[in-house]
Amino acid sequence: MNHPEVDIAVIREKLLALDATLREESASSEASQDTVMLDQTSVGRLSRMDAVQGQAMAKAGEQRRQLKLKQVAAALQRIESKSFGECIE
Repeated sequence: MNHPEVDIAVIREKLLALDATLREESASSEASQDTVMLDQTSVGRLSRMDAVQGQAMAKAGEQRRQLKLKQVAAALQRIESKSFGECIE
């Protein structure tokens, strides 16, 4: 049962907006997760290391976004099932 003082419609709209934002960020960061080219003739060693580090950071960011998307989806599901706001543990 939802808490009577909580405006579920507002929370639902915020969750949907967050979902859309996370999906947009995920789509825009796809290129930074691509495989790093290791051609020594075109890129120096430090530049490659920097690129590999950037790729790792992009992948970690994507993992965090995917986790957040799952949490948002679970919260929206709880809203639909009228159990949002109840302790789940």
